[in-house]
Amino acid sequence: MAHKVRRFLFCLGAGLLYYSGILPLWFLVRDWMRGGEGVCVIGLHRVLSEEQECRANSLEGIVMRERTFAKLLDYLGRHFAVLSLDAFLDGRRAPGSKPRCLLTFDDGWRDNYTTALPWLKKHRMPAVIFVVTGFIEERNTFWVERLIQGWRSPEQHAGFRKALEDSTQGRLVGTTFEGIVEHLKNLPAQNREALLASWISAAHVEDGNPDETFTWEEAADLQKEGIDIEAHSFTHPLLVYEDEQTVSRELAGSKRMLEERLKKKVRAFAYPNGTWDDRVRRQVQMAGYDCAFTTAPGWHHRGDDIYTIRRIMLHEGKVTGVGGEFSPAALAVRLSGLR
Repeated sequence: MAHKVRRFLFCLGAGLLYYSGILPLWFLVRDWMRGGEGVCVIGLHRVLSEEQECRANSLEGIVMRERTFAKLLDYLGRHFAVLSLDAFLDGRRAPGSKPRCLLTFDDGWRDNYTTALPWLKKHRMPAVIFVVTGFIEERNTFWVERLIQGWRSPEQHAGFRKALEDSTQGRLVGTTFEGIVEHLKNLPAQNREALLASWISAAHVEDGNPDETFTWEEAADLQKEGIDIEAHSFTHPLLVYEDEQTVSRELAGSKRMLEERLKKKVRAFAYPNGTWDDRVRRQVQMAGYDCAFTTAPGWHHRGDDIYTIRRIMLHEGKVTGVGGEFSPAALAVRLSGLR
């Protein structure tokens, strides 16, 4: 109930700011104060049709529905100059007075190819997809989706909770599912996989799996359509919890494989889960990347650190109103940095 009240109040406030003209004016004033050098970098993950959504095992926080995505692109096309990665890195000004935007996706989900790409082509809009190269190569499934799929079975659910409690000496008794996911995120990948393997198999992606990544052939197709394919590590560990050798292997292996497979220079890296520290940032730079993206909210401005670029991460609940339909007002508030 409290969540619904907060959502209603947010939508009410967003509407007042947007339709009164205050929010559009704020965009103009802020851009003028920063010399017109700001870029709004948007981060997305999955774009799902109704049929895909029924079968997918992802958390709500990384999903946007296809119809919402279509309206998002329409809004961006009317209100922003959407840049390519090269234009963003080269600091080029787009013609006209519109604020600038860079559209990014994380992970390399197959629905980026099957569902998002047709809409990007329709709007003639560039984008960047940060891919986990090892998952494309070995056809693996992300651990969160494997966990959710297993969690839906009461028998497996109970078995995993027992294994988790044993591994933490009972510290996670009574923890919510979301809390368990956060706990597992903050483990070194080897420890997390050992725990998951005691409960569910690290099964490879099968044909028709709703949570698969796109293939190398589809990556090449995306690239031909003007979508930039960049690096998001080799196996998606949170790098701050890994040793120096693992971090180096994840960074170099991902970059090398992309350059070999797609015959291109890889310029950009997105930190898995947006998590970084000075050690990891330094290694990204040493690995030969020109820039790196976080999930810290905000716009990127000239003079900001190019290896800790901020992004505004969006999903279905961030850009829809009380009735569940796309809300230009809700989106505008998110992009404004006011929330």
